[in-house]
Amino acid sequence: MTKPVTLNELSSDHSPVLFNVSLSAPAIQTSPKVRCYARADWSRFQREINSKVNLLDPAITTLDSEQEIDTAIEFLSRIVIDAEAVSIPEVQRRPYQVATIPESTRRLIALRNKRRRQWYRSRDPIYRSIVLSLNRRIREECVQASCKKFQETLRTLNNDHDTLWRISNALRKSTKYSPPLRHGDNIIASSLEKAQLLAMSFSKAHTNQMADDPETVTAVNNSIAHIDQIQLTGAHPWLIRPKEVIQIIRRLKAKKFSSA
Repeated sequence: MTKPVTLNELSSDHSPVLFNVSLSAPAIQTSPKVRCYARADWSRFQREINSKVNLLDPAITTLDSEQEIDTAIEFLSRIVIDAEAVSIPEVQRRPYQVATIPESTRRLIALRNKRRRQWYRSRDPIYRSIVLSLNRRIREECVQASCKKFQETLRTLNNDHDTLWRISNALRKSTKYSPPLRHGDNIIASSLEKAQLLAMSFSKAHTNQMADDPETVTAVNNSIAHIDQIQLTGAHPWLIRPKEVIQIIRRLKAKKFSSA
């Protein structure tokens, strides 16, 4: 691009600017950088924020005007951005084109959905067998498309490219990234602390919240005692797996409602 030149001959408050752009200049394409939260140092992130934020500061505890609130929000946002910059690394985004579903497989999916709706409405076992057969075929074709895409990726690899290293690293990695949990003002990052927090949350969720209601407590205790005393007889033993419950529900006769 040539140096811009301003024309002052025209009587206007907006002066035109002229410059020439060469079409032969190579186009430089740069992929944007993004934050890799899988490699984030959350302990450092927390330390950075705690070192700069004092919750007992009168500038935070006594916010009386809209301007003071906006200033505090801007201050906190700047601290979070600075902590993110030093604790979460930037990586180059590497676009990867996933395997496309072939047109024949798309037609099978449309046919499968149609037969499945017919099975839901009529409960005809023939439609159910067709749906299961189509599911197996669709699954096989999707696996073949994924393998074909993976083979194309391997054929296009270069010796100086790190794609093979990233693929092998992803295949060897047994654990996936688990985001931290928030408990009040604290951030829980370790697996043991997160397990303890989840156990406490489940225990609290399943605790009787109406302990001061003796009628409800008595009714629940009587129901539990009645269930414990029942002798399980019949064709169905005690069900311990969700799959067994689903199979029995599917064998039940569907109710047919007559249209008014």
